[in-house]
Amino acid sequence: MLLPGKPDPISGEVFFRGVTDLTRLDEAKIANLGIGRKFQRPTVLENLTVFEHVELSLADPRATWRTLFVHLTPARRDRIAATLARIGPAESSGQPAGSLSHGQKQWFEIGMLLIHDRPHPVAA
Repeated sequence: MLLPGKPDPISGEVFFRGVTDLTRLDEAKIANLGIGRKFQRPTVLENLTVFEHVELSLADPRATWRTLFVHLTPARRDRIAATLARIGPAESSGQPAGSLSHGQKQWFEIGMLLIHDRPHPVAA
């Protein structure tokens, strides 16, 4: 659990990609590096669809106006479709998250983490 920033370490260092010491960053900065976490108990917004959850998880700079007025480009739609194809039946993408079984919620939460991944510079 130390990777996402909880609990605060007492001593030592945790390096991401060999260059970034995660023990010196808060949770938000760690998340902005593309590091996420998945809990045993699914945490979903019951009325949002699977597609909407995955769309919200796309790795983008988070700012209020940008989030409110973001447009779904063909490239973003393709990336969401590819992620949904990896995690389970694409037919469930339009269903409200609250209607899914526990196992389906687990898989689509994994998809939310997968789509959050983005390329990072590799240390030399």
